[in-house]
Amino acid sequence: LGNIARRSDGIAVAWGINTFGENNIPSFGALTVTAVARGSNHCLARLSDGTVQTWGFAANNLGNVPALPGGMTYTAISAGSDFSLAIRSDGNVIGWGSGAEGQTTVPALPGGTTYVEISAGGAYALARRSDGAVVAFGNNQYGQSTVPSFGGLTATAISASSPSGSSTQRHSLALMNNGTIIGWGSNQQGQTNAPALPAGV
Repeated sequence: LGNIARRSDGIAVAWGINTFGENNIPSFGALTVTAVARGSNHCLARLSDGTVQTWGFAANNLGNVPALPGGMTYTAISAGSDFSLAIRSDGNVIGWGSGAEGQTTVPALPGGTTYVEISAGGAYALARRSDGAVVAFGNNQYGQSTVPSFGGLTATAISASSPSGSSTQRHSLALMNNGTIIGWGSNQQGQTNAPALPAGV
């Protein structure tokens, strides 16, 4: 019910529902915005100094961005229904906010790997590792956190269903290194059945 966008001059704008002040973007001083994300009732911005700011709904520690260790920055952000995720420059993912269903408990990394992409959804999340593997954590009522076998393929991009979506939208998608898409989770509207590609595409 709301949106956020980043302009080419590093300014963030938000519109839509504003129940918790989601559209009231704070001042960042001389810093510019390098990435934005919007959850059900809160927003995130990654700033040009590598820190993260949040505003809107703030219960369950949602408004408290974890402090960074010395010399580190945040490199990516994603906002879920009532939780947030961010990738640190050391390749670890940090979660905060409501973790009642395990959505802020990020699986430990195998040695020699990092997290390179995150996608937070409705009480669950996906994370893609540097080895092309995908992990999911949090709510699994519709199988959206049960990552299938990719049959030797690796993932190059991931997408968790909208944090504001209905139960029929609790599904996950991954783009494979051969250009195909694999989906899993709720399929009540056929949303995990990616169309077959034409020959040569």
